[in-house]
Amino acid sequence: MKKRSWLWVFLFISVIVLLGTLATGWNLVLVRDHLNLLELAEKLPKPPVPRRGPWLSLILGSVGFLMVILGLVLFFVKVLREMKLNQAQSEFIASMSHELKTPIATIELCSSLLRLGATPAESQTLWTSYDSELRRLKEQVDTLLEAARWQAHDDRLQPEKIQLENWLNSALGRWKTILGPDAQIRRRGDRLDGTTVIDPRALDLISDNLVDNAKKFSRGTTRLTVESQLDRKKWRLRFTDEGWGFHPQDSEKIFKRFKRGKSVAPYSVPGTGLGLFLAASASKASGLKLTGVSNGLELGATFTIEGRLK
Repeated sequence: MKKRSWLWVFLFISVIVLLGTLATGWNLVLVRDHLNLLELAEKLPKPPVPRRGPWLSLILGSVGFLMVILGLVLFFVKVLREMKLNQAQSEFIASMSHELKTPIATIELCSSLLRLGATPAESQTLWTSYDSELRRLKEQVDTLLEAARWQAHDDRLQPEKIQLENWLNSALGRWKTILGPDAQIRRRGDRLDGTTVIDPRALDLISDNLVDNAKKFSRGTTRLTVESQLDRKKWRLRFTDEGWGFHPQDSEKIFKRFKRGKSVAPYSVPGTGLGLFLAASASKASGLKLTGVSNGLELGATFTIEGRLK
């Protein structure tokens, strides 16, 4: 991708230089011809009425040159965007193929072993693995469907008034399940003794994806801190992990479709690159503000949800 980008940039610069040379040469020819006509007219016995200079032609030529340059800039920007999108889609297809292939292969293996016969203990182990991979496969498909729905703006939100403290207490148990038994999660900060109007499914979607992101990009044991903050008009939830983090300049890019922070090799961490996109889409539709910051690689990351009390 980088080599292709540099080739397009080189081609763009070459075309600009060529057009600039042609436009400058054309203007010089016009000025030279005008000066030659003036010099020839001075040698005549009765000089004719001097013609106006070629200034209109020069202006029109310069404006036309600038319009061509603007058109080329827009064209090359569009080409580079399409190239980046194609690369992101290719990476997504490769990642998604890997994500789907693993559970499918495990399910096929468990089915074959069960069909061949197994002891009760082995059958229980195989059924546990079978059920786990089936749930994983379902989660991946659900993620794809959710991404398609939010991309099409088919949100159909159903806002309702919820008590934030009650919602947070119930969500903590769900987040512990997402992180797994070996993870460490702690809460600190203010009690969220206030209400807001929001679709609880959207709030669950946002927070669950942030927690799942902390699990995927953890280094060893997952450690997550959930900090709540309350003032007279706003409430905030901060999810701080001790994982891989990302480059600070990627703080906005990671919320786009198929984009992942440059923290690890693209395929070393499972995922589709859609989790944070879903969280950002649901936040925007729900009137929430979602931000993510990191001080750099291996320094963890902090994601903040901010909303208004109602």
